[in-house]
Amino acid sequence: MKNYTKMENVDIANSPVVYKKFYAPDNLIVFMPHWHKRIEMLHIIKGCLEVTMDDETIILNEDDICYIRSALPHSGISRSKNLEYEM
Repeated sequence: MKNYTKMENVDIANSPVVYKKFYAPDNLIVFMPHWHKRIEMLHIIKGCLEVTMDDETIILNEDDICYIRSALPHSGISRSKNLEYEM
């Protein structure tokens, strides 16, 4: 598996929210296991993303939204061609 993702920062004027859009090919390790001090929201625009949180693995498809609580270790792998997601 490769580990390469194209990222695009989207500037939202006067917003405290960090918004990023990602693009990834099939079977790519999109993000290695990590955690955050705050919650994270993932929105799948196109394709399929496998997300593992602690010992649970879920599949997110187009238009799915996933909230990941703070301090929860998580990782993700693209499971489709041309995955697009935002957070």
